[in-house]
Amino acid sequence: MQVFRSLRLGVGRLAEMAGEGALESDRIMHLWRVPETAARSWDESPLRTRRFLQAFCDGLNDYRRKHPEECRDALEAEPVQVIALFRWSDVMPSHGIVRIKANAGLNQPAPDLDFPNQSSTWVIGPSRTASRRPMLMIDPHWPAQGDTSWWEFHVHAGRLQAGGFALPGAPVVGVGYTNGAAWTGTAGGADSADVFELKTNPDNANQYWYDGQWRELVVRQVEIAVKMPSGAIERRSITFRESVHGPIVEESAGRVLAGAVCGVRDTLRLEQWLAMNRSQSGEEIRDALRMDQAPWLNLTYASRDGHFGYIQSGACPLRGDGPYGMLLLNDGTRSHRNWQGRMAFDDLPPAARRAQRSERGLQRTAE
Repeated sequence: MQVFRSLRLGVGRLAEMAGEGALESDRIMHLWRVPETAARSWDESPLRTRRFLQAFCDGLNDYRRKHPEECRDALEAEPVQVIALFRWSDVMPSHGIVRIKANAGLNQPAPDLDFPNQSSTWVIGPSRTASRRPMLMIDPHWPAQGDTSWWEFHVHAGRLQAGGFALPGAPVVGVGYTNGAAWTGTAGGADSADVFELKTNPDNANQYWYDGQWRELVVRQVEIAVKMPSGAIERRSITFRESVHGPIVEESAGRVLAGAVCGVRDTLRLEQWLAMNRSQSGEEIRDALRMDQAPWLNLTYASRDGHFGYIQSGACPLRGDGPYGMLLLNDGTRSHRNWQGRMAFDDLPPAARRAQRSERGLQRTAE
């Protein structure tokens, strides 16, 4: 069943069901500590959200018990799996950007990346519609099958009344509408990732030079279960090493690169989407987006009260001193290039957070 398969994605346990082909996805989840971040998010969630997630999982587990043949490979659904699924959907493309930058810095060909693209959205303002209300449309160029395919559904739970699309296993709508508001998103271009080149100790590969002294890399091992063609489960031990900048993502020809993704450890992602699913006005949509937990998207919204707007979401780091370029490697030996926090929502350029009730009444975004 697709829902239970999806719940394995974020916690890095898909290979246990799908085999060797899913091992890289599992490895990436553990590289960026997605399961740990999801567990912390659950611990920090308000009681209302915890009850909501537990009720959702209780329903899935009830179905699992009643349909054992259909759900043979299903894990017992847990809230942490649901939270981690939200992280998977943006960690995978963020990891792809890190890999592109790493390969560019090493003058290597970029890896083949299978990302959906060319999505578009349009808003027709109230001055141009017969209803005198804005109309929001999206053409999502999104896979119709596979782990990244969407499902269409409606949520009816008290004030939570929403419809639209999301990954199977998501309890809230990712792109959709309520009775009073609607929102869409296409892939944005926020530059939220960097790659740092480390200088490792030739006598100790687990040390790197940082601010004039050798510093220990954090070394951890994760065991990932992989289903063999015979049906047997093989356990693979994978070693990860982490610097102050982030995990090591590439070691090639004696060069060691660490990746950094702004917001990768954020814990309120689901909270923001819940707020959007409850929104009934343009102001409530913007209040939800102000939480700054969405991945890098061109988010467009419209509401029955006549408002519509655009926000370039995605956590953007405040970078330290030194030369910077989209495809330049950063010096990882000194703290002067460390990130100095992240850009606040209200500090985004006006063009990246435009709210309108315009008589011209037309807005378009494209990936």
